Amino acid sequence: MSSLDMEVKEHKVDSELIYAYANIDRLSDIEEFILMANVANLQNIGDRLYDEALYKATKIIYAFISHWAKAAVTLVKLKQFQGAVDAARKANSAKTWKEVDDLEEVSEYYQHRGCFNELISLMESGLGLERANMVPDILRKLVKDELALVQQRDFINILDIFEEIRFVAIAENDYLEFKD
Repeated sequence: MSSLDMEVKEHKVDSELIYAYANIDRLSDIEEFILMANVANLQNIGDRLYDEALYKATKIIYAFISHWAKAAVTLVKLKQFQGAVDAARKANSAKTWKEVDDLEEVSEYYQHRGCFNELISLMESGLGLERANMVPDILRKLVKDELALVQQRDFINILDIFEEIRFVAIAENDYLEFKD
C-alpha cells in the first residue's frame, strides 16, 4: 500500500472516529482527539455534523478551526445567543450577522423565560460597544421600565423598543459627527 493510500485511509479513519464520538455524545473525546495530531478533515466533518443537527459536536469543531461564521449559526441553533453574537463579531461578516440576527426568535426565547435584563445586555452587545455607549442612560432606564410592564402585561413588543434604541443611537452618532 502506498503512503498516499495510507494517508487517505488515516484521514477517513480520523474523520469517522470524530463522527462516531459525536453520534454517541462523547464530546470530551472529540475535544481530546482534535487536540492530538490527526489528519481528519475538520471542516468537512463539522459540516456533516451540522447537517445532521449534531450541534454540540459541531460547535466544538468550528470553534477549534476558528470558523466563526459557522460557529455563530451553530450557537443560534443551540440557543446560545451571547456566544453567537461573540462568534459573529469574530467572523466580521455581514452575511453572518444576517443569519445570526433573528431578533424575533431571540426575543421570544428570553421573553418566555422572563430574562429581560439578559435580553437588554444581549441586544446592547449586538449593537457593538461604540453604539451601545451612545444609547443615553435615560433611554436605557425607559426601556427597562417598559420591560417591567411587559412582564406584567405581555403585550408590548420588545423588538420595537430595540429598533428605537438603534434609531436613537444612529441618530445621535450622526449628530455627533455633524457637530464635529
